[in-house]
Amino acid sequence: MAEVMPINFPLPSESAVASYSYSDLAEGTGVTMFYLLATNGDNILSQNQIYSDVIEYSTSAHALTTDFVKNLDVDFDLTAFNAPRTVKGTAYTNFTFHQWKSGTQVVTSKFTIKVRKWDGVTETEIGNATTAEITDTDGYKLTALAIPLTETNFGIGDVLRVTVEGWDKEAAADSTNVLTFGQDPMNRDGHYIIPSTDNPVSTTQFKIWIPFKIDL
Repeated sequence: MAEVMPINFPLPSESAVASYSYSDLAEGTGVTMFYLLATNGDNILSQNQIYSDVIEYSTSAHALTTDFVKNLDVDFDLTAFNAPRTVKGTAYTNFTFHQWKSGTQVVTSKFTIKVRKWDGVTETEIGNATTAEITDTDGYKLTALAIPLTETNFGIGDVLRVTVEGWDKEAAADSTNVLTFGQDPMNRDGHYIIPSTDNPVSTTQFKIWIPFKIDL
């Protein structure tokens, strides 16, 4: 009788299982946190907590009018997508902004954060939110914003862009102002925003949480 050779059946390997928090699962989104920072000549979004080339972004001292005028406008771009992604849900952001005025008139400042899709030719805004105001102080505000986003598809080569706008005005023609926001993932002290000594608390980190649609 011929010898029967044993047949070895390989054990199936364990399949990878993605893990999401309850809130992500409920909304069908996975949230990614990005830092806003400056490199050598570029303003970028990065998941890496690295030292920014410039701790703060500040305007020069500028004259004001009695109506809000946009005196700061900075774009921060993520590296172009190499696979299609969909943004869906609500973004959140934490950062500190500062005003430094000269003169005697009441000065008021606020910041608007915009989330955009950039395809190399056209910007498409998909959400924005505006902070509360600083009024009549040389001071700062640590802020948290919720930014509802329009569900938007990003193709290969598209860029996620976050735009930071600073707006200010004065009660009458007398004062000038400097607008500043922090942009250092390592939270170092800046010239105007000084986390190590500011009371109440401040930060030079600028974080934004972006929700991406996931396939369940």
